[in-house]
Amino acid sequence: MTSILLEIRDLTVGFPQKDGFAPAIQNLSLKIEQGESLGLVGESGCGKSLLAMTLLDLQPASRIVNGDILFKGESVIPLEKRHALRGKEISMIFQEPMTSLNPVMKIGHQIGEVYEIHKKYSSEEARKATLEMMKSLHFSDPEKVFDKYPHHLSGGMRQRVLIAMALASDPLLLLADEPTTALDVTIQSQILDILKDHQKKMNMSTLFISHDLNIVSDMCQKVMVMYGGYIVESGTVEDVLGSPLHPYTLGLLNSRPKGFHQTLEPIPGLPPTLSERQTTKGCLFASRCSKATDICLDQRPELISYQDHWSACHHATS
Repeated sequence: MTSILLEIRDLTVGFPQKDGFAPAIQNLSLKIEQGESLGLVGESGCGKSLLAMTLLDLQPASRIVNGDILFKGESVIPLEKRHALRGKEISMIFQEPMTSLNPVMKIGHQIGEVYEIHKKYSSEEARKATLEMMKSLHFSDPEKVFDKYPHHLSGGMRQRVLIAMALASDPLLLLADEPTTALDVTIQSQILDILKDHQKKMNMSTLFISHDLNIVSDMCQKVMVMYGGYIVESGTVEDVLGSPLHPYTLGLLNSRPKGFHQTLEPIPGLPPTLSERQTTKGCLFASRCSKATDICLDQRPELISYQDHWSACHHATS
């Protein structure tokens, strides 16, 4: 019997306007089991990071318009319940470590306060635990790094600091928002190995947000493809990335670098703006899709199951 840790039901998140809400996430549903990794992919602006921040109420300008969020079977829509989970049972690794760390606080103290706040450690206990965590994340000289400031460290080391802060509370769910952005491939590989090791050791669930489909295929069991605030395809990594049903997913796969001296195949056009999402009658991807027909322009496709492989496309089986 599986244990569902996080369940999101028909969630719509928007930004207030004079005449109501501009929807940024619409009718999104997902489930993450204990110990499972779910990848969330899509172009910038599709709502991936907003979803993660909504789970922890880190985007005060947005509002939940509809739907429910359940953590361990209990609704956490009330803000106080999400605040109670923040940094303790649900942790987050942010995209850019230089802007996520306090520039005037030493590294050791930034990691240590997680132990002090969430585990009620004394300052001495927090220091010991921090040094042990830093060793597990392969800091070459934890004692020395402990007393440094963020600007003293390389991008890869700062990213490890964010990971240390996220893992210090032994969270049940980790929200990893582009955790390897702007890192070279060697450091990227080390950080991904660290995350996989900790996930296995702690039986931790992960919502892994990324543009990199290769990383998602390596890190996750399931994947959801997001476009214009909607989930347009979902299923196992093997199904979605191996046999995509939605033209957008296929476009993402084709746009990946395939080797030296090979021309990339970018998806034509641009993703829809918030206003375009409100005014577009049919499929939001239709203007960029080579398969689009009249029905695509007139009718918004629903997410339909094809033997546990879901797709929101009128031509998914063609």
